[in-house]
Amino acid sequence: DTGSRLSFEQNRRWVNTRGHRFTAQVQASEMRSSVGANYTIPGQRPQTDQYVLRTLWTDENTDNTEYERIVFGVSWQKQVTRTERVLSLDWQDERDTLDGVIRKTQYLLPSAQWTRIHTQNRLDVDEGWRLSLTVRGAAAALLSDSDFAQTILAAKHVMPWGDKVRLLTRLDLGTSITGNFDQVPTSLRFYTGGDRTIRGYAYQSISPRNSLGEVEGGRHLIVGSAELDYEFRANWRVAAFFDAGNAFNNINDPMQMGVGIGFRWQSPVGPIRFDLASGLRDPGDTLRLHLTLGPDL
Repeated sequence: DTGSRLSFEQNRRWVNTRGHRFTAQVQASEMRSSVGANYTIPGQRPQTDQYVLRTLWTDENTDNTEYERIVFGVSWQKQVTRTERVLSLDWQDERDTLDGVIRKTQYLLPSAQWTRIHTQNRLDVDEGWRLSLTVRGAAAALLSDSDFAQTILAAKHVMPWGDKVRLLTRLDLGTSITGNFDQVPTSLRFYTGGDRTIRGYAYQSISPRNSLGEVEGGRHLIVGSAELDYEFRANWRVAAFFDAGNAFNNINDPMQMGVGIGFRWQSPVGPIRFDLASGLRDPGDTLRLHLTLGPDL
């Protein structure tokens, strides 16, 4: 989605005798660049409990979005049985371009995220599911430019059909509540389209558009996918898929749909996917190549 990229990471696993860790990352790509650092402090039970101080600068300039953002934050990550819980507080300063106007916004964003993954082997999933819920918001009375609340639910399920066939289904839902959506920065709006959302469409090309035809981002999000794959030889699969969804302000807006076929190679670090997809409605492409790497769940 973001073109060729170069990245560098340094991870100091032992800062002191109390088990503190420090990580720095730099990434440069054709469309997005970022520089970030994390300082991790073990909690009362270091195996399942930790605190993270972090900062991140991001600059994204694509055909559809343009923004620069700096974030300072702190989070508490805790494993509760099989569920990972992350409580965060982030302050972000963002400058973006919308409708030809440069805007600057500041938000103090408390958030909570719960993620649960159930499978025997994440690198090679035969059966399992993933469920994630994120809730975040801001208040004009607390160092933010407007009142804002947002909820995001993401789910994925892998179900075997016999020894060689799998059915993969995915659903992403999101909604924003605010009295002044024009004030909401680009990074907090919903967009879809691209390698991991609706294939057959360019990265973040699906959302409400202004009078100039430029994407503006939506209040709400619905994305669903169904994929069937077949292992025709060890570690190789062929797949067929159907994706549909939209980022929208009005529920009556039509859904965008994409269909395609793909190949999967089960590498030692997880599946590598090669997909050819076609978007069935404007602004979809007649044929688009998607390359992704990473676990199914």
